[in-house]
Amino acid sequence: MLLALTGGLCTIEISRADVVGIRIIGNSEVLYIQGKDKAKKNDYIKITVKTAEAIREYLTVRNVYKIFASPLFVSHLNPQHRKQNALEA
Repeated sequence: MLLALTGGLCTIEISRADVVGIRIIGNSEVLYIQGKDKAKKNDYIKITVKTAEAIREYLTVRNVYKIFASPLFVSHLNPQHRKQNALEA
C-alpha cells in the first residue's frame, strides 16, 4: 500500500516487483519496476525510508531476502479461499 501511495505505482507495477529490484543508488533506496507495456525493469522509483523499513520487515516475516526472481509480494490466501471468493463475486 505504501508503494502505491508514496511511489505512485499501479497494481501491475507492484505485482511485477522482485526482491532483487530493491537497490541503492547514491544515498537512496530504489525499486526497479516494469511499467505497463514495458518488457524490462529499466525504470525505478525512490523508496521512502518508512516504505523501505516496512518492506524489510515484511521480507523478514516471509523469511525471504535477496532471493533472485522472488516476487516482492505474494498472496497469503490459501487457494481454496480464493476459489470461494471468486464464486461469490
